[in-house]
Amino acid sequence: MKEKNIIINDLKLAYFETGTEKKPKLLCIHGWLDNAASFFKMMPFLQEHFHIFLLELPGHGHSEHLGKSSHYHLLDSITWIEDFRRKLNLDQINFCCHSLGGVLAGLYAASFPENVNFLFSIEALGPISAPEKMAPESLRKYTKLYLSQKQKERKKHPSIDSCIAARIRDGGVSREDAALIVDRGVLENKQGYQWTFDRKLQLSSPLRMTEKQVQSFLAAIECPYHLVVADTGISILQNVLSERSKLVKNLKIHSMTGGHHVHMEKPEELCHILLDVFPF
Repeated sequence: MKEKNIIINDLKLAYFETGTEKKPKLLCIHGWLDNAASFFKMMPFLQEHFHIFLLELPGHGHSEHLGKSSHYHLLDSITWIEDFRRKLNLDQINFCCHSLGGVLAGLYAASFPENVNFLFSIEALGPISAPEKMAPESLRKYTKLYLSQKQKERKKHPSIDSCIAARIRDGGVSREDAALIVDRGVLENKQGYQWTFDRKLQLSSPLRMTEKQVQSFLAAIECPYHLVVADTGISILQNVLSERSKLVKNLKIHSMTGGHHVHMEKPEELCHILLDVFPF
């Protein structure tokens, strides 16, 4: 795999390119506070079938952070995907995305249906929603946390093992899988080791979509949508799955045994599903 950089919306973003050039193009986007390494274990099963791009979102992995006075808004991510598509001449996108990446792929597919051929989403069916009445409190909470966070120093870890242990606690992943994410997600300095993701990513959203808004995006998706649901995955997905799944025109749900990072736990099994359903 080749690690490369690209300028997207004036930010230098990292991505990997691998696979077979004349095969269908597959764009992989990772989850929240993960990085491109979360897809590495899938690559041996996909490289001969696809021309693959693993994009690291701003503030994650080796990609640049937004400016100090800038904020991460979910909808801004759609401009990053569209700019990436244009600069790499990806006429028709085939998505393979996890969690936050799957949310973004769905929003993009709804907004630009003519640009999306296929969507394979691991543990994601639309963003988290909130009732309208919660909007003032959400903005208040975000503002207070943002200003409070700026006054705090970033936590230092004494060793890589400490970083791995922290990732296991936070994400419910195995030691092997945590080590992959840590390898692209920490930096050593004189004080020890620290995570490189932008701390602003840890803040709650200042304003969420309402459930009706989320549903309008899901209903606008035209391409085949294959959703992988893990039996011990995130409860947020389980809570909305029944209602939201009725809205997507071409939805097929695939159940797997595993956790939220099932693509790291069982990469071969998951890739078999992807290869079976992809419209080659």
